[in-house]
Amino acid sequence: MTSDDLPEPQSGTRPVGCIVEPCPLAESKHGVADRPWDVKCILDIFCKGDSEDKEIVKKLPRLTIHKRQAKEVHYKQYTHGKWIDGGFTSGGSAVGTTVWVNQDTNCREAASTFYHEVTHTDQPTSMSGSQREYDAYTKEERWRIKKKLPPGGPGFRKRIKDPKYPSRTVEIPNQDAIKVKVDADYAYNPPTPIGGGPPPPSVLGLTADGKEVRLSDGTTRPPKEKDAYRLPDTGGKILETIDPSKWKCP
Repeated sequence: MTSDDLPEPQSGTRPVGCIVEPCPLAESKHGVADRPWDVKCILDIFCKGDSEDKEIVKKLPRLTIHKRQAKEVHYKQYTHGKWIDGGFTSGGSAVGTTVWVNQDTNCREAASTFYHEVTHTDQPTSMSGSQREYDAYTKEERWRIKKKLPPGGPGFRKRIKDPKYPSRTVEIPNQDAIKVKVDADYAYNPPTPIGGGPPPPSVLGLTADGKEVRLSDGTTRPPKEKDAYRLPDTGGKILETIDPSKWKCP
């Protein structure tokens, strides 16, 4: 899951998973080594999957896909009366039909990033930044459950009664926890209710005197707690652009 260009209210940037702790990895059930991703290992995962997985592969040739160095996302957030630096390492990004994925990501996590970013490319441009991320993270987590991968974030799953077998429980994405994480990581995207709703104006930066914030609707106002605005990204140098003709199942 951001763009390599600013402003970015409608692009998707995906922080790398397990920022605080090392990511637990699922056992290698997909016939790929735990190594930095390449085209072959991504195809091994999706082409050997179900019809949903194969549909992802069908969409890849229409996209421009870049392998890149890790990109750092930076922003300022107003906290307890001060502007504090915030940010995260982006594992992947999508803008329009262009996708970037970090070159040092292992095969299974890169496949999850591909699923997330392809989801962004299918979303309508009218979706707000926060809604785009709620949607992509929820769908990605559902895919991770199917592929028996560990949770993509803290508390991202919960158990409910199986609709088909009430005596059993099934694991599903926990949208409330996903929203909490998205709202914290993407502080520059104004939060919205899960399921939709117009976002409030986003903060673009400060006025010349630094006393007020400039909003996307053209107005200004004094800063509020948790206001945030995006700064230029760093890193993210493109290392390789994947030949679209390579994206096909054997």
